[in-house]
Amino acid sequence: MKNISVRLISLFLVTILLLGVGAPAASAVFSPFSDVPPDAWFHDTVVWAFDNGITTGTSPTTFSPNDHITRGQFVTFLYRIEEEPPIDDSIRFNDVANPTQYFFDAVNWAFENGIVTGVGGGLFEPNRNITREEMAVILFRLAGFHNRDTTAPVTALNLFPDRNNISGFALEGMRWAANTGILRGDNLRRLNPRDFATRAEAITVIQRYILEEDFSPPEIFPPPFPFGTHTVHQVHNYPAPNRWSGRSGWIPDMIVMHTSAASAQSAIQTAFAGGTNRTSYHYVIDSYGTITQLVPITDTAWANGTTVDSSNRSFMWSTHPTVSSRNTNANYYTVSIGFGDAGPQPWASWPYIGTNGRITAEQIIAGAWLVEHIRYEIWQNYGITILINRSTVIGHNEVTPRTTGQPPGGCPGVEFPFNEILSRVR
Repeated sequence: MKNISVRLISLFLVTILLLGVGAPAASAVFSPFSDVPPDAWFHDTVVWAFDNGITTGTSPTTFSPNDHITRGQFVTFLYRIEEEPPIDDSIRFNDVANPTQYFFDAVNWAFENGIVTGVGGGLFEPNRNITREEMAVILFRLAGFHNRDTTAPVTALNLFPDRNNISGFALEGMRWAANTGILRGDNLRRLNPRDFATRAEAITVIQRYILEEDFSPPEIFPPPFPFGTHTVHQVHNYPAPNRWSGRSGWIPDMIVMHTSAASAQSAIQTAFAGGTNRTSYHYVIDSYGTITQLVPITDTAWANGTTVDSSNRSFMWSTHPTVSSRNTNANYYTVSIGFGDAGPQPWASWPYIGTNGRITAEQIIAGAWLVEHIRYEIWQNYGITILINRSTVIGHNEVTPRTTGQPPGGCPGVEFPFNEILSRVR
């Protein structure tokens, strides 16, 4: 019967009634497994799975939540949800050929119902660790088996910077899984589609599948549009000669602050002096608070002291956790603001003597306005609202400390007023 097990749902509803809270409830029963402590993020889900007979653990006292799960184990979990309907002993895969194999019935049931198709060559590879994208595809097919709506907008993966790492066979399933919230990104919004799934992750996505209506993605609200009298001026031959569109699948979600002892007008003139010149900023703000945009935020600029191509490895020297962990050119996911007449170079010759990062009151006000403007532009183009704090608004020296000086020294300078700018941002 093409329904999720009535027994399983009934047990879950009884659990909710006993606890008197909504799903998924915080478990009132401690896990029977010594490696699933009460404060673990997966504790309640593992208890739920154990109580409903989906898993018995890897031993009487352990669940092994961080161990990888195999393809055979994952399909077996789903077979238990369906109350293990009888299946004949026909051989569908060369490596699932022995009825005594624990996964034999589960794999054959899944194949007969179009939930799995194997990996080619008559094989299923039941003992290979399952990837996150393979889990999504199998659950996507199970949803079809249960007559669920499996449609998803083509933009469902736009929020995830590693969406280009998804295999072609998994795109439709990953769109559905991301759109329903069954599969979610990590703290950097990466889906990690080709990573092997852990047992805790597998049980979690199964629970989300069963309770899909309670796990829909949160609605994304736009950030406030900046108010005031500021205007963004675009240069006459915008975009810049060095524009590089697409960002290789990345979404800009960080802002990098730069300062220069040279004037903002000098930066603009240098950027557009010839077809081979390159601009280091998306925006520049002069000492009077005038904002000029050099390239669109949807393009990668030659900023942060690095070229726009993927060969640049300067991020390797960054101590900023986000920059170092993303393992790619920071230009792909940052928007750069340059403040003129305020560089960290006190040795510069007149009239371009630096200020160690001090900027004018007009620049502070304009900078806060521009941060709000950038947030809104990112929301309009990519549908995400970036948080504004010192983890997302950083200095040039936090991106490339090897060439720009270790923080707090170096660009944008030890006296750059990060806190004063951010305190003005709503």
